[in-house]
Amino acid sequence: MADNSPRILRQEPKKNPSPLLDLDVSRLRSAVSSAEQGRLEGLARLAAMVSSESRVSAVLESRVGGLISLPIEFEHSDPGVLSAWEEDYYSIVLDGEQKSLHKDYILLGYGLGRINWIQGPSGRWLPQLIRWDPTHLICDPQTGVWKTKVIDRGNEVEVEVSALPEQWVMLSASRFNPWRHGKTEGLARNILIKNQALKVWAMAQQAFGLGQKILTPTLNANGNTILSLDEIKAHVEGINALGIDSTIYIPEGLSYEVKGNSSIQYQSFETLINSANTDIAISVLGQNLTTQVNDAGARASALVHERVAQDRLRDDSSAFSSLIHDQIASLWVRYNYPGVTESPWSTRVVDAPTPALVQMLSQSVGPEKFAQEVDTAKLFRQMGLPLRGK
Repeated sequence: MADNSPRILRQEPKKNPSPLLDLDVSRLRSAVSSAEQGRLEGLARLAAMVSSESRVSAVLESRVGGLISLPIEFEHSDPGVLSAWEEDYYSIVLDGEQKSLHKDYILLGYGLGRINWIQGPSGRWLPQLIRWDPTHLICDPQTGVWKTKVIDRGNEVEVEVSALPEQWVMLSASRFNPWRHGKTEGLARNILIKNQALKVWAMAQQAFGLGQKILTPTLNANGNTILSLDEIKAHVEGINALGIDSTIYIPEGLSYEVKGNSSIQYQSFETLINSANTDIAISVLGQNLTTQVNDAGARASALVHERVAQDRLRDDSSAFSSLIHDQIASLWVRYNYPGVTESPWSTRVVDAPTPALVQMLSQSVGPEKFAQEVDTAKLFRQMGLPLRGK
């Protein structure tokens, strides 16, 4: 391992992220246009801005947290290799790093991880997964070749990811143009809609929220105003300068009233913002019932939404189990078990049997037959239950 291990490449120092307030249409257009040419820094920065928005952050956490919370089923034909892989797995795939990589995958359609080689307590070499900042990625849209910027021996260089499988792992929605599968562009559009609605709503409230002030001069018998034009102007200026809780004196010759502006309807702004929030949830989660329950959320609708969420979890589980099996577990086997050609699997179990279902099956066939026919150790692992001695 020592002779074949990759050189340690230090990541390029991160640049300060742009605040969400800097999000505008021109930045969105520029990021998407540059991505189509394989220059992905702008899109990655846009994704970082988008992920800081409160609604987006909440639904992202819901999706990635849902995957991390699922139990893991480990598989390998050799019991010794299987036991060792189960022991090393949680030191190789850290929850925090997987969640960060998962968010990149959702927002961008791709994510890059660096392999950090460490030696575990057992003496085995562990290819630990570390999420890599996607702002350093470059992709050739014609060939699908990925490169990333690194600091190597003090110099910034570009390295080809696929040429160094012992240093990098790549999670991608497709071989070509995976950024088209990312959610960043759509989420950014909805955030812009929300921001504009909030801005106009605030401006309308400031201009018309307290109503319109109407000052009407009183006319005398000859049809002339009782007060002079200068006196009326002075009273208008005085009323405009009033605070909310002020007391005013209206002299004879003027009448004063305040009328609310019925043309400013807050419901229109609220509907627009709620619609954008719904689109954000559907974009990330595939459904909206888990974030917004109302009278329309009947049982039939709830079941449909649940199936959609389960399908999204299955897709995520499949993507990460394949990534870990093909690009990480294969390295672990190569350096720790040279004679073994099969890599272990570690799959998040989306449809784990519930304790109530297990109890029902046990009672229906009898506890003794149930114990004989069912691999209870595997069943308990699928349910996320700890096994004695594990």
